[in-house]
Order: sequence, then structure tokens, then C-alpha cells
Amino acid sequence: MLKELIGDHGSILPQIALVLFVLIAVLIIVYMFTDRRRGHRERMEAMPLDDGIPVRKDEP
Repeated sequence: MLKELIGDHGSILPQIALVLFVLIAVLIIVYMFTDRRRGHRERMEAMPLDDGIPVRKDEP
């Protein structure tokens, strides 16, 4: 299959499309997994989970 993708087709467009697809996919994955909002995350981690309001149990 890879030989068919890389082989000579008379046009370089399939190779360009493949390279662009892989490049965009890698950029999106890197963007998702980098910690861009460290301050926001730390502020959210410091917030209490309990706000003092008692929780009602659901009635069956």
C-alpha cells in the first residue's frame, strides 16, 4: 500500500495531500496535549468541591 502511495503517478498532489494531512494531525495532537492554560488549571484545582449546600438524595 505504501508503494502505491509513494509511487510515480504523474502528479505530486497525492503526496502533498498525505504530508499535509499528517502535519495537520500532528499539530492538532501537540496543541491538545500542551498545557497552555496552566494558571487557569491551577486556579480550578484550588477551588473547593464542597460549597456547603447539603446534597439531597434522589428518591427511588
